[in-house]
Amino acid sequence: MFALVIQDGVAFAQQSKRKEATIVSGMTIEIDSKGKAVIIAPRSQSRVLEPLAIPVSGAKILVDTLVVMISEAEAAAAKQPNKP
Repeated sequence: MFALVIQDGVAFAQQSKRKEATIVSGMTIEIDSKGKAVIIAPRSQSRVLEPLAIPVSGAKILVDTLVVMISEAEAAAAKQPNKP
């Protein structure tokens, strides 16, 4: 599993030793009252997960990185043999 890490405004993926991940079934996205962060509150089928506050300065990097990683995931999935 890979983890998206953003440090000092730079986003990169790193290998994660964690073997489990929670599937997110939905989320709410809003801004904080001061306009300094985007608040992402994910939820799973069973519960609301811990919200994330992404500083506005790093939000565009996050979105750009997600677009690239989604494309990579789609390409990897396309290479997998079809299972009945």
